[in-house]
Amino acid sequence: MSKIIKFETEKDKRIDNFLNNVKEAIETNKLDTMMFIAKTPDGEIVIGKCNINVATELELISHLQIDAMDMVIKANYVTQ
Repeated sequence: MSKIIKFETEKDKRIDNFLNNVKEAIETNKLDTMMFIAKTPDGEIVIGKCNINVATELELISHLQIDAMDMVIKANYVTQ
């Protein structure tokens, strides 16, 4: 099981601050694989990948899905 290093920027909606946090995480944790996904105001999806193969891509996507499910569970059940 992978250790999850998570940084939150939910309170700060500024993309430049988020990217600064990402840059710091890259330098601090010596990241060598990365995926990027974003949505434009027009609804287009932007995807970028760096030094990644299909297996690692699927692994990272599964972590995103688990994180999203965790957020739903916390929002609907933990607060009750």
